[in-house]
Amino acid sequence: MTKKKIGIITSIGCLVLIFGIVSVYAIKNINEKPLIVVEQKVDNTVLGESMSETPTTILSTAFKGVDAVHWGKGTVEIVKSQDGAKLSFKDDFEVAQGPDLFVYLSPNPAGQELGEFASLGNLKAIKGVQEYNLPDNYEDYKTVIIWCRAFGVTFATAELK
Repeated sequence: MTKKKIGIITSIGCLVLIFGIVSVYAIKNINEKPLIVVEQKVDNTVLGESMSETPTTILSTAFKGVDAVHWGKGTVEIVKSQDGAKLSFKDDFEVAQGPDLFVYLSPNPAGQELGEFASLGNLKAIKGVQEYNLPDNYEDYKTVIIWCRAFGVTFATAELK
């Protein structure tokens, strides 16, 4: 056998071996869930239901995703009542599933560094109605961010205009 034929056979053998390893890994892991998933129950009581006062919507905006993997959509509002201001995700809210997701407020526009952000806590659910208490200085913030703390990745943003 010539050196050229041996080289071709060796190359084909390596490609078959690599393809086999990748195929076995993909088949083994295709239906497995991520190791860390944040799933929390959502309290679907709407702000003001138990009070006689009707909350006032101060601002309504929409989430935008970052890319095809890190996406989010739906309406988010700032509502104010006698209990204070709250960030309210509406029933059309949905975000891609990911580990360790948090809701942050950033003083910077979407796409920039977080800056001196405020954490509103863990994302309660990847879809549906949910509310978060806002800090007294919420007007100082420009963006709501769904952030994956484990990997330092933005999933979705909503500009507070």
